[in-house]
This record gives sequence, structure tokens and C-alpha cells, in this order.
Amino acid sequence: MTPETIVPMLGDWTNNGRALNEALADALAVAIERGELEPGALLPAERRLAAALDVSRGTVVAAYARLRDRQLVVTEHGSGTRIGAGGRASRTAAAPFVNLMQQPDGNVLAFRSADWTGDRGLPEDIVDAARPLLSTLGATAGYFPTGIAPLRQGIARWFDELGLPTAPEQVMVTTGAQQAIALVIDLLVSAGTPVVVEQLSYPGALDALRAAGANVHGAPMTPLGVDVPALERTVERHRPALVYLTPAVNNPTGLVVPRLARRRIAELMDRCDGVLLEDLSLAETQLEGPLAPPIASFASPSAQRRMIVVGSLSKIAWSGLRIGWVRAPVQLVGRLTRHKLLADLGGSVPSQAIAVGALARSRELRAQRVAGIRTRLDVLTSELAVSIPEWSWTTPAGGLCLWVHIGGDSSVRFVPVALRHGIAVAPGAVNAADGGAIDHIRLPLGHPPDVLREAVRRLSAAWHDERGDFRACGTEHVIV
Repeated sequence: MTPETIVPMLGDWTNNGRALNEALADALAVAIERGELEPGALLPAERRLAAALDVSRGTVVAAYARLRDRQLVVTEHGSGTRIGAGGRASRTAAAPFVNLMQQPDGNVLAFRSADWTGDRGLPEDIVDAARPLLSTLGATAGYFPTGIAPLRQGIARWFDELGLPTAPEQVMVTTGAQQAIALVIDLLVSAGTPVVVEQLSYPGALDALRAAGANVHGAPMTPLGVDVPALERTVERHRPALVYLTPAVNNPTGLVVPRLARRRIAELMDRCDGVLLEDLSLAETQLEGPLAPPIASFASPSAQRRMIVVGSLSKIAWSGLRIGWVRAPVQLVGRLTRHKLLADLGGSVPSQAIAVGALARSRELRAQRVAGIRTRLDVLTSELAVSIPEWSWTTPAGGLCLWVHIGGDSSVRFVPVALRHGIAVAPGAVNAADGGAIDHIRLPLGHPPDVLREAVRRLSAAWHDERGDFRACGTEHVIV
């Protein structure tokens, strides 16, 4: 287990007025009790964790000793320190994504997850227009495992407009795209299953894969998205059961894979036996030009039978609706539906009724959201350029975050310092398939302009805090 994995679990562990070793031991103990550090997990060597936390090695040595006294860890000479058998086993162990969703206490700005806040939310007339449909559906038992028919029909039309002809029977409505991704992984991945992803990817998918015990292999990135020749080599070498890609606005980079590259990926999937999971959750946040057709639209009929596409209304409408979807071959939809029945028997009917109207007005909602993204992106980048000129970034083609390069420095060291200055951010490692990217942080841009300005003020104060010493970090895990 790397320091980059552990540090986000600890929160503001130094802000409690006690000795550092005692505070660190307590923070690690909490992570063990929550099941985030499961029995048998190997903790980082004292020097590596000390460097990541910007404390002395003696602090970590003493913290590990306190954990041994509490019988939470065991240390074997030459083998390191491991979580003891008394820890709480959990399928969500070592899950940075879970930590990203936790709200910080007190007057701390929450900049870990890429949310959209500060607007009025859904237009009231969309909510009001759902009442007749909801009244009709109210006469039923209310269980629709694959989703209500009008919404599945609307989602099928959405795919048709993207260039991927789709029948309603190929669609299953889910509780957000996260559930769609999790269901696919639960169906297709088990311990040791080889899976290929982009080196920089959505942390919710990465953590679901790790929780399932997948053997994850990352394909490098280029300024145009995933490196297709490298992806081909990675797939041919590891023969994955699943390939997970975000070609239409990558999280965290905001990159969009060009049409020709999508065609090559489709041809690749025709040559292998694995399933492609194509995540279009952020597709409609693309800032310029028409949306490119999904990879699945370029595939042969035989390859399309092994292609799953997921999407969501969260990014252009409202995350609180919790409306996502899966588009897959009918037989695979049936298998996924059986898995979904075990989870929730079917999604919220009121949310689905509202989503019918929201999807029908998706072009209008998209235009409003894209305009808002442009405004907030300009505020964030302008403020950063003035306050922290050492940082750099590539202007994203879309998405709700800015992938920021902070030089040869350690984002893992910067995170706790930033928290002391009142802003909770995530290290780049949470988006990296190999736990690297320690020279980056992901900054959400979905907050109102005044919040973004205050965020940059706090980030600048943290960056110029002499206690940080971020520049002492090595760069062996840096991703360019």
C-alpha cells in the first residue's frame, strides 16, 4: 500500500492539539476500524510515509508502535508492518473515492469531488411537467427494474442522436452512472481478472475495480486522450476481460478522443475477446464542436455484442436526480437487471418521471451548463495564473475539473497543508491507475465564482506556507 493511497484517508489528522505521533496513530486506527485498511494490508515503510506526510521518520515509527500496542498492526523483521487480523475486512478497503465524497468539517471548502453547485438546479417547469406521468405511474406497484418505459425510450433516442442506433430494450436505467459502472464490474470482474483502463481515469471506477480484486493495467495518455498504439499493446499483452475508457471528456484531464482514434479502438475490440465499457457521463460537458459518436458506433456487429455504454443526467441536469443508464445488448441488459434487482429492486420513480422531461430538454440544459463551465473555468484559471504562477495546466475540452501540474512537487504533501488552510483537495494519485500522478492535483470548477476565488486564495496561502516543503519530493512516480 502506497502513501498516496493512505494520505487521503487521514483527513486533517494534525489539527487536534496532540503530539503528532499520537494523532497519526489515531487517524490510522480510524481508517482500520472503518475497513479502509483491511487485515493483511502492508503499510508503507516509515521513511516513505514520513516523506509523504512531511513529518519525521520518528513520528511514524512512534505511531506504528502505538498501533502495535493497541494490537491493530503487527511488525515482522524484514517484512514490514501489516494490519492485524483484528482489523475490519471490507470490500471497499483502500477506497479513495469514498473519501472524496466525505464533506469536511467546519469552515473548510470541499474541493475533493467534481460537483456542480450554486445554481437553482432543475427548472421548476420540468419538475411540474412530470406530475401527470407520476400520477399515472402512481397507480402501479412502482417497481421498474429496468426503468420506466418513457425514460428508456428517451435514452434510446439520445443514443440515436449520438450516432448509435438503440432500441429501448437495450437500455437499463440506473441510480446514476456510478451504479451502472459498479453493476458491470460486479458482473464481469472477480479477483485476479485483468482489466485495462486509461492511466488517468475516474476514481469511482478505479476503486470499484480494486474492490473487486481486479488486476488493473493502465494505458498511457497523450494530449489527445488515451495513447491508442499503447492501448493496443496493453490489450494484446494482458488480454483483459474488461476495458474501461472515458473517450468523451476524460476525468480528470478533460481530454476528448478524436473520431479516428475511436475507430481504431473499435477495430481493436473486434480483435480481442474482452468487453468494452465506454463511459459517456461527461460527454455533454464538451465545450466546443459537435459530440463525436461513441466508440461502439464504429464497431462491427460482433464487437458491438461486447460493448456497454453508460451515461448520466448528473452533469447537465442535477446530480440529486441520481439518473444514469446502461446501453448494452439485450441479453446483457437482462443479466445486469438481475444484478440490479438484488441491489435496489428498481430506481426512484419520481426521479425517473422528472428525468423524462429533463432528457427531452437536454440540448437546452447542456447549453446552459456549458456556458456556466466556460465562465467558471475562466475564473479559476485567471485566479490561479495570478496567485500561483508556478502551476500549469492544459485547458480542458470539457468536464467539471482542472487537472493542474504543480511542478516536481508532491500533491500528497500538499493536501494536508491545504486542509490546514481551509480547503480539502485530492492528490492526483486518486485518478491514477498505478497510484502515481503525485505531481498533479484535480481542482473542481463547478463552484460559484466567489467560492472559486476564495479557494484560490486558500490554495495560494497553503502553497506559500513554509511548513509545506513540497519541493523536496522525488519524482519517480511522476506522470507526464
